[in-house]
Amino acid sequence: MGFEYGSQAIEVRNPFKAEGAAYAVRGLIVAPLGIYLLLYAGVEEGVAEPDARVALQLAVGVLLLAVGLYALGLGLFKMFRFYTGRGVPANLASTVAASATIAPGSEESFRHPGIYNPAKLSEMLSGRKNLTFEEPRGWLARLLNGLCFSMIFLPHPMRWITLKLFMALWHAMVVLAILGLMFLSARALGMVEITGTAVFDYLGAAALVAILLIWVVYQPTPLWRNTDLRNPRTSSSRTPFQQRSFGQFLGLAVRLALLWVALPLGILMILLEEQRTTGLPELPVSPWPWLAALVAAVVLAFVYSFLMAWRRAPRRSVPTDVSEYRDHWQETVHPKDIFRAIEMTLANHRYLDIPNRVYHLSEPDLHEQSGNNQGTFEGETLQEIQPEPLARQRRDPLALPGAVLGQLLLLGAALWLFQLVHEPGPLSAQAAMFFLGPLLLWLLGRSVAYVANMYLGEIRFQSQLIAFRASGTYSQVRLGTGSSILDSNRSESHALRSSITPWLVVSRIGSSIIAVSGAMNLEQPRYVLDMEPSDDLTKELVDDVRRYLRERQVLAPIESSADAQSVMDIHRMNERTRAVHSTALPPVSEEILRERLGPGTAEEN
Repeated sequence: MGFEYGSQAIEVRNPFKAEGAAYAVRGLIVAPLGIYLLLYAGVEEGVAEPDARVALQLAVGVLLLAVGLYALGLGLFKMFRFYTGRGVPANLASTVAASATIAPGSEESFRHPGIYNPAKLSEMLSGRKNLTFEEPRGWLARLLNGLCFSMIFLPHPMRWITLKLFMALWHAMVVLAILGLMFLSARALGMVEITGTAVFDYLGAAALVAILLIWVVYQPTPLWRNTDLRNPRTSSSRTPFQQRSFGQFLGLAVRLALLWVALPLGILMILLEEQRTTGLPELPVSPWPWLAALVAAVVLAFVYSFLMAWRRAPRRSVPTDVSEYRDHWQETVHPKDIFRAIEMTLANHRYLDIPNRVYHLSEPDLHEQSGNNQGTFEGETLQEIQPEPLARQRRDPLALPGAVLGQLLLLGAALWLFQLVHEPGPLSAQAAMFFLGPLLLWLLGRSVAYVANMYLGEIRFQSQLIAFRASGTYSQVRLGTGSSILDSNRSESHALRSSITPWLVVSRIGSSIIAVSGAMNLEQPRYVLDMEPSDDLTKELVDDVRRYLRERQVLAPIESSADAQSVMDIHRMNERTRAVHSTALPPVSEEILRERLGPGTAEEN
């Protein structure tokens, strides 16, 4: 759970309150319908099949009651408090323990492993590129992105749900194309006219069932149950179309020819033979109006998803810019001190005093060469300042109407189903065909509701991503003071003289999360969408490090007052000693000079 209480917490408004109210209203209407069918289901006069109708009413009553209670519970759940705390949003990559000099955030605070890795984030910064935007794989995905090139700049779930509905529409068009080829092939081969016969209706019913199954397979699923969310499927085939060899392409062409020509013709000839010999029974209801309604529903679902994606996609080029600093320094400093200075400056930029997220930390270790008190070092760190939610979360004005429309369609499906089973009279095949109406409304409403939910739940953040690397050589030096012959105090220190090549890259990144309701509301994958330069933070980091290097003490200082008093006492004693030694000596007599230096010396002196 991402909630971690603190007096200062990240506040994100619940984006699902209005949608939850629509869910709850639908549940309050549908659940009583189910209860009514369960309580008042019984045999009525004139019903030829009372047992079947009662059983159907009980089954539909249980279904409506379950659907209504689920919608009511989910709606209330969406309207509950949106807990955030201090542990959100999710990481971009797995975090590591930071230096002991700063109290860092740990992996327990930010449990989501992220969809990137430190090497990928560093590559994004140094290469000025955004690896979130992957090239679409498969010719269907390429076709969809050809309709809207900016769709590649959307978060993966938005591209994924649009591609899924596009694939459903595409396969529906393929079914219709195969159906059309059947009719054209029959006319070209001189077969009997099949329009207006039972064969014609059976082919339409087969196409109707096929498209229904296709839409069920490609029906969008809610994000909290989506297995493709962490690694969304953005391809329509295992091998991209443009990467297929000539042999693979030839084999694909043969299979398509068999599927589009031989198989349809074989099915058509079997149906025609059955029609001539035994005679196919007439279908009670023509499937063609329902087929047209189904195709229209698939088109509407895709159009809404594509329209939302087109409106959300950026209208201009997405920036991938960074601020960079690199130089050569000659400093008397241990290389680890530079990393500590970087950490202290980054700590001053924490949002709500939440620890920064350390994705990679490799402090410089000194590698001595041949025992000559010199060697090399190399270290790097990758950190992100706590993401801050944007003050104004701009959501598409069509998202909330889409959510309400989806609930209305689902409510219409429930009312239609209730009306069908509640009407008096015996069940018939014709009445059974009308159950397609609630099914179509349910599929369309479910698709529209899930697309709208995704665009309602997008939460955007802004943060600073910093990559710092330092390498170079070092040599040990000795610094001393107080080495005069008359000084009785001496201070000597051993230090490192380093030749440093710092490389600092900073970017202000915009990221996005598709939130859900519940404990893992913001513990979803976070996607980097844009990168902008951050010159102010870069300059501040460099200035703070240089100021730290200028103001640091290299020589051992005297900290206590007792040591300072002792130094003053010794200094006064040294001054007295110098005064005694500088006093003039008494004169020497001539007799002593002649005795020590020899005759004639005294006169010369």
